[in-house]
Amino acid sequence: MSVDAAIQAALYEHLKRLTLPTALPLAPEGKSFDAGGKAYLRPAYLPAEASAPHIPFDGDAEHVGLYQISVFWPAGKGIADPLAVADAIRAHFARGTEFRLNGIDLRILREPSTLPAVQEPSWLQIPVRVPWWACVTADA
Repeated sequence: MSVDAAIQAALYEHLKRLTLPTALPLAPEGKSFDAGGKAYLRPAYLPAEASAPHIPFDGDAEHVGLYQISVFWPAGKGIADPLAVADAIRAHFARGTEFRLNGIDLRILREPSTLPAVQEPSWLQIPVRVPWWACVTADA
């Protein structure tokens, strides 16, 4: 499994552990999904450049990026409920959260951000951006 695939999988697994007052389906990345007009979550993995700040050259690598989880809510239903879901996502990925999967240590070093709502004819979208940091050991 590539490093990016392993990091994305770790973030996705952590997202699947999110508990909400009302269960919402999770749209899988890269696969077809039909919400049937009901509210749902759509994650997006946004990697940035990797670095290897330590010597030797075969040492651990640091990766950073964003994990964006968008709350999609049917239009015309108000903003309070989707904002509550966005708050729950932010709490689930709070600064200081750490988890490990597939030999990769992931940490949330900064607070997640709720971005402005995007109103479309059929949907209200509220993106939540989670800044992540990962350390990939040389033998991973």
